[in-house]
Amino acid sequence: MSIWNIAGFNCHEEIINKMIKKDNIPFSYVFGGICSPLAGGRYSIPVRDGEYFEYRVSLLNFYNIGVRLTLQATNVSDYELLDGYTNFALSFLNYRN
Repeated sequence: MSIWNIAGFNCHEEIINKMIKKDNIPFSYVFGGICSPLAGGRYSIPVRDGEYFEYRVSLLNFYNIGVRLTLQATNVSDYELLDGYTNFALSFLNYRN
C-alpha cells in the first residue's frame, strides 16, 4: 500500500468514495478539518453530526484508510478544550484508528 494521503475528509467525499471503489487504493490516510475551535482558523464544512462522523471514519477504516484531523490552533483556551464535538471526534478516532 502506498504511503500517500489526500485532503478532503469533509469536503471531497464524492471523489474519495469513487477512489475507494478502485481495486488498488492509492492512499492510506485522508486528512481534513472538522468544525472545531481547535482548527486554528481553517475553514471546514460545519458538520457537527456525530453519527455521520462515525459513519465516514468507519467506512474509510473498512478500506484500511486512516483519518487525520487538521487541528492546528496555536493558542487554545481551557474553554475551547471543552468543545464537545471536538472531544467526541478525537475519542472516536482514538478508538477506530
